[in-house]
Amino acid sequence: MNHLNKELLVSAGIDYDGGVRRFMGNAPLFEKMLCKFLTDQSFSEARKSFESCEWQSFMRNVHTLKGLSGNLSINVIYHTASQIVSLLRADDIEGAKALFPSLEEEYGAVSKAIGLAAEADRR
Repeated sequence: MNHLNKELLVSAGIDYDGGVRRFMGNAPLFEKMLCKFLTDQSFSEARKSFESCEWQSFMRNVHTLKGLSGNLSINVIYHTASQIVSLLRADDIEGAKALFPSLEEEYGAVSKAIGLAAEADRR
């Protein structure tokens, strides 16, 4: 396996070097886990909960996404998910609702970057 395109990942808000450090310097393992991020259902479940106004489920799924993105140094998602969780804990549903489009946009950009990096790696 070649390495994923670091610049592409960094441009999407992933702290590549920080992620590799978290994985004890094992870049191939970090990249493998980044690719597995694409199969995680936390975001799609959060979107379903958001659309059906099931705020407990929404918070649970965003909290899971926060943890996963934090562990993988996907800082752009981690920060927004953290803000949403804090707002929900403070019963500020309107604030959380206002931030969700940002999370969607960031999730899309990160997922696209990981997908493109993985696709380029297979060439």
